[in-house]
Amino acid sequence: MTVILGFLFLFLMSWWVISIVNSQKPLKNETFIGYVQRYDIDGNGYQSLPCPQN
Repeated sequence: MTVILGFLFLFLMSWWVISIVNSQKPLKNETFIGYVQRYDIDGNGYQSLPCPQN
């Protein structure tokens, strides 16, 4: 019985750690925003085209 509880405890702890590590990874969109902000510090970086006025 103690062995089963020990394995259950280890499983739950490893699942908890993996979920914390995965929640701290940036998404693809967040990575792109960070890339744009990193290279737009001088004010001459990425700029989108203005939308045409109808």
